[in-house]
Amino acid sequence: MMARPITPTPKLNAKESEDFLKQVEEDLKIPLGLTPTPKLPKLAEVQNIILFKRMIEAAMKIHPESFIGFETNKNIQNQLQEMLIDHVNRTVFDGVGNDRSVRVVIHCDLCAFTDQIYEEAEYPIYPTNVFNTQDQLWLACVMKELFNKTWNGDDFITAA
Repeated sequence: MMARPITPTPKLNAKESEDFLKQVEEDLKIPLGLTPTPKLPKLAEVQNIILFKRMIEAAMKIHPESFIGFETNKNIQNQLQEMLIDHVNRTVFDGVGNDRSVRVVIHCDLCAFTDQIYEEAEYPIYPTNVFNTQDQLWLACVMKELFNKTWNGDDFITAA
């Protein structure tokens, strides 16, 4: 015995059949409420996220007092820059520097930081060869400028 269709097949003439098929095709283009599969991050992006997570956890462990109120789910670069701004304002401008002059100094600090040899090896290794994201670079700069610490791949250690 043949299975019966759930709904009876409509008896249509050629024009009605063509219109019906066009409508089915149009209806198939409409999403049925399913969420499309999100674009998955590339392996390098995942590795960078993991590395930064390890770096920030190590930094917070070493100097928890400096990271009070630091939120890893907010703009990280801004928070790291604010840490440097406070430091530069206290140490360079005796607490009376204006916002623009302090920001110029911290960006010059970052430029100088990226131009310094970060690791001695067979050939010089610069921070931009070690860190792949701005978050990683800013955190490494903050740790070097404020605490004289460098990242060795596993932890922040006192710079030589």
